[in-house]
Amino acid sequence: MERDEVSPDEQTYIHLIDVILASYRDRGDWQKSFLVMKEMRNSGATPDRHFYNVMIDTFWKYNCLEHAMATFHSFWEQTVNAFKVMRADGLKPSVLVLNSLINAFGEDRGDAEAFALLEYMKENDLKPDVAGYTTLMKALIRCEKFDKVPAVNEEMI
Repeated sequence: MERDEVSPDEQTYIHLIDVILASYRDRGDWQKSFLVMKEMRNSGATPDRHFYNVMIDTFWKYNCLEHAMATFHSFWEQTVNAFKVMRADGLKPSVLVLNSLINAFGEDRGDAEAFALLEYMKENDLKPDVAGYTTLMKALIRCEKFDKVPAVNEEMI
């Protein structure tokens, strides 16, 4: 496209999401997803909800958080940044996106942030699912806050 001096627009990126990002995700090339995101942002196109869902699903699917934190020192911040950019673009994240963030904070022992995301779900009419609750309970166990686990379990039921 660049060779032919054609600039991609939002619709171009939206159509490429399933093909390119899903392909990177399925091949395990999650790092290349960042290049697509950067190019999209630089072009002025506004990513849609599906774009962010695929991006964050990619991080979660490959459990990139632990690997990336060891490699880049705080990979989860990039996931959180994707969430912030998504909200700044006026897009409402899905439960999957929020569950991924709960997992990211849990991996980094950020139980307060994980709880805040659960509250965000409730305040924005997103029904937390079993995956979100169990991920939050794992975060609490990781943070040795065992006394809070029964209340989260009760809320889930």
